[in-house]
Amino acid sequence: MDSLSRFFVLVLLMLVVALGIACGASEEDSGEFFDEAEFAQITSDSFDSDDDMVDAGSSTQPTTSERSDQSTSASVDDTDGGSDTDQLETGFPPVAAQDRLIVRIVDMTIEVDDVPGRIEDVSGIALQRGGWVVNEQRSSRHVGHISVRVPSAQLDDAVRAISNLGLDVLSLISSSQDVTEEYFDVQSRITNLNVTLGALRELLNREGELEDILEVQREITRVSGEIEVLEGRKRYLEQTSATSLINVRLELAPGEMSVDAGPDLQAVEGRPVAFQATFTEPDGIDSYEYWWEFGDGAASEPRSRTAVTETPGERVTEVVWYEYHSSEQSPYFVTFKIRGTGEDGVVDGEDAITVNVERVPTIIVSTEDTITIRANDEVTLTGSFTRPENVLNLSYEWDFGDGLIPVSGDIEEGVQEISATHEYTIDRSQPYEARFTVEGETDFGAPLTSSSIVYVYVEPSSEWVVGFLDIPETARAATRTLGAIAQGLVVLAIWVVLLSPVWGAIVALIWFLRRRTSIGLPSRRRRNLEAEEDVDEDAADPDSDSDSEDAEEAEPR
Repeated sequence: MDSLSRFFVLVLLMLVVALGIACGASEEDSGEFFDEAEFAQITSDSFDSDDDMVDAGSSTQPTTSERSDQSTSASVDDTDGGSDTDQLETGFPPVAAQDRLIVRIVDMTIEVDDVPGRIEDVSGIALQRGGWVVNEQRSSRHVGHISVRVPSAQLDDAVRAISNLGLDVLSLISSSQDVTEEYFDVQSRITNLNVTLGALRELLNREGELEDILEVQREITRVSGEIEVLEGRKRYLEQTSATSLINVRLELAPGEMSVDAGPDLQAVEGRPVAFQATFTEPDGIDSYEYWWEFGDGAASEPRSRTAVTETPGERVTEVVWYEYHSSEQSPYFVTFKIRGTGEDGVVDGEDAITVNVERVPTIIVSTEDTITIRANDEVTLTGSFTRPENVLNLSYEWDFGDGLIPVSGDIEEGVQEISATHEYTIDRSQPYEARFTVEGETDFGAPLTSSSIVYVYVEPSSEWVVGFLDIPETARAATRTLGAIAQGLVVLAIWVVLLSPVWGAIVALIWFLRRRTSIGLPSRRRRNLEAEEDVDEDAADPDSDSDSEDAEEAEPR
């Protein structure tokens, strides 16, 4: 075959491929939907004319009757179909006008009394309804998982049957996916590829060069592979829509354990209160997790630390502190919850107590601000206070601030003022701090304390005052003045020592300048004296100068 013939063969091949695509995109004679029988006929005609290699590669494809049965049993949602005028350009009616292919998946968690036994029951439910087990897992005695498939028409009935196996359904999530468009798209692609495959087989039956034959054979192999992939995807869509997947997680229902959250508590607003619980340790349980719900919307972080007690088989939790900020919602109902896990499964325990929160009453204490007295004079200090309701066991204390033993005692009913007499023997410039303190407790045991301070200024005794002169005070003033002067002198000496390098440099500079002046003074004086002597000589002998001048003038002559 010459080059021109080869060119025409390639052109013809391209035209055939284009014709196959166009034939799959539209129907020439009618607008009827492409059904399974027509597809099976085209597939059968195309594959009958193929060679042995292609027949071997496609021998695993499902039969027409199998695909028809799977499509018929698919999960569908019936909709009112449209007319033939609503067909798409691909030759298929709009998807909305067809039966829908829906893939449904149900995920559920149930609580059971026997995990292995209930897994077998779930498997039996699926088998009775024409389904099968996809996978099964048993990680421990108290947790298991099983996945089954059942016909879509039996999904709701199977879910109800599985729910009835459990003591409680903890969660149930159902999801669905519409794969109708994907299914029709895969079917259309298979049709187009089969038309192309038939055209390639026709080319393969013609005479030609070996190179062209091999090229056509490679193209047949590629198209056949794509058809097999798409057929597999089609069968998967048919199967997943015909059956629904149910994923079941089974959890062993927890057993019960004995728990004691302690007695009811009284708390004070704004002050922390302690919580601690005890429980009996079940057999086969070695790990615990517990938490407190405080009744105001808050809860503690999960904790796991426990300790044994003197009672055999009893354990105690660690202390948890919590502070209530409002008494308006009191009482609060506090719940303690604990879960234990171990080889024998899961156990739960729960107990509740009541916490009564009250606002803290306030004791108001008042005294004089300052008092001025003289040493060795007795002074009476008086303090008053309020008595709020529900405050019991009031007591007082006068601490005079001079190191002597304070005066204290209980406050009788109805008393709201306490006085104490004291004598300060030592006068000083700083005041003494006399503190008056009142203590009590609420009817639920909360301690209360309030205090006030009196500043007591103690002056020298009158025995040391002569007329207008206060001898001790004058002596103290003189002592303070002398101390201030001594302190100033010490500071001055310190600065002199610190600045000694500076003083040395200044002295050295002064010495250098004076030295330089003393060296240069004699030479200047000597020159001045010589000049003065010359002047005196000239003034004393004026004739000698004129004679010398005449002699000098006569010499040239």
